[in-house]
Amino acid sequence: MLACGILTVILSKETMPERLPQADPTQKVKMGGYSRIFRDRSFMFLIVSYLCSRLASATIWMMLGVYVKNNYGMSERMYGFIPMTNAVMVILFQVLLTRQVKKHNANWMMALGSAFYGVAVLGVAFASGFWGFWLCMVVATIGEMVLVPTSTTVAAKLAPEDMRGRYMGIYTVTAALGSGFGPLLGGYLSDTFSPVSTWYGGGAAGFLGAFAFMLGALFNTRRARKFNTISE
Repeated sequence: MLACGILTVILSKETMPERLPQADPTQKVKMGGYSRIFRDRSFMFLIVSYLCSRLASATIWMMLGVYVKNNYGMSERMYGFIPMTNAVMVILFQVLLTRQVKKHNANWMMALGSAFYGVAVLGVAFASGFWGFWLCMVVATIGEMVLVPTSTTVAAKLAPEDMRGRYMGIYTVTAALGSGFGPLLGGYLSDTFSPVSTWYGGGAAGFLGAFAFMLGALFNTRRARKFNTISE
């Protein structure tokens, strides 16, 4: 490792762009500014839509293992092949799929990804064996590969240059909220009604997110030129 470090120092070239002149230190750094973000209707539309889709994705990731074990007696070893499928698909197909997604309207692609989540989560309610649950994970993974890179790119493009960190911070917190409240909602539905109702609720969240993204594609024109296609 020492030799590798020495060679890196000697042979590598600086690739970072030249630093811009530092700002006047007498100027105060403006903190906060989140009210401006919450007034950005285009961005908040994205955030609400993305939150719904994250509720669906978190439901299948957090609840499926417990559900198949308690209701179908599936062993941990057998279940492990289901999430492994997600990793294999992302490694093999993410780049190829992203190239195709870039050719289309970003809002429609996010709607498609969220709809895949809705189909996958709702499908768990009707599955009864390993291959049924495995197929639901395949569909959810396609939704993930379409939605997550697209929504991240759109969020970055919507952000003004001087507030990009705060915009992306809100976007990241939204993902965390979805991951936290998805299992909470699923657990409540399971305990209050029945275990299968978890998947009805999670599927509804995915379809709601898809509907919201479609509304964005139809009515959000204020910044459409910035993100109609991700490749622009």
